[in-house]
Amino acid sequence: MIFKYFFISILAAAAYAEEDCWKTCDDLKRDILTLEMCSEAKKVLPRPKVGDYCTSAMEKGYFDSCMSLCQGRKPQYRISQTCMEASHELPKPTVSRWCEHGYREGFTAATNTFKDIFQPAPNPAEL
Repeated sequence: MIFKYFFISILAAAAYAEEDCWKTCDDLKRDILTLEMCSEAKKVLPRPKVGDYCTSAMEKGYFDSCMSLCQGRKPQYRISQTCMEASHELPKPTVSRWCEHGYREGFTAATNTFKDIFQPAPNPAEL
């Protein structure tokens, strides 16, 4: 796992192309996201539905943050767009709350992990 972070820090000198960022973020997803992030949601009834919304939102939050940081941009918090569908599902407040919880967990984990790894390339004019 540490080797992967070292490898990314070497490659993170410049902003990646979108395809490279997707591959990098996807490769590191299993190291950052854990089952514990949505473990409580998987116990809430209706059982598979709530846990699935939490897990999919967690992955979406992770990719929103990781892709932005990888490309040298500030991550955009898109919880409303991600959990819009969940806000219409029954039981209404429960599914929506767990979706938002999953998104926050994934977004925060990726932001905290990658904020120092993916540094924007220095401007040559400033050197």
